[in-house]
Amino acid sequence: MRNKKKIVLTTLGIQDQQKNPINFIKYLKKINENYYPYKYYIIGSIEKKTHEQIDKISKHNKNIIVKNQYLKFNEYKKYFNKADIIIIPEAKNYEYMSSGIIWDCFSYNKNFFASNNSLNKFYLNKYKVGYIYKKNNLPDLFKKIKSLKKNSRSEFAKLHHDYSQKQNIKILKKILF
Repeated sequence: MRNKKKIVLTTLGIQDQQKNPINFIKYLKKINENYYPYKYYIIGSIEKKTHEQIDKISKHNKNIIVKNQYLKFNEYKKYFNKADIIIIPEAKNYEYMSSGIIWDCFSYNKNFFASNNSLNKFYLNKYKVGYIYKKNNLPDLFKKIKSLKKNSRSEFAKLHHDYSQKQNIKILKKILF
């Protein structure tokens, strides 16, 4: 098992108390590293309190790499392209909040794991390009990584012109309210 390629998981952008990867790091403890080797990169501007929490919880895990830095576009693109899976961190207080990076994932055919909220579920059910992560399902998600469907850029563009976006909003309103 030692020669297996490590899966590169990446969280990019601002990390603060509102959207932080702490629970995902906790969930990673359940992964058997011998069967599912991984590297998890947390890269971007990290609020001090969040950075302290991340350091405390991940200090004994050599597979978690934290880079607290402002990302210029070319750096963002470099880390985004190297990732096998983008991790969309939890948004604690917003059931309907979604990260802007989801649109990058759709646009560039990048698979992702997203936190469990209504808006993320809607997108993932509609486009089948990722999975919702929860407390106990990461080992199963690691098994499914290779089965993720890749959307083409043209399909994404076709589905997201102005009229289509208005239709999506109408559907969401019916589902959520």
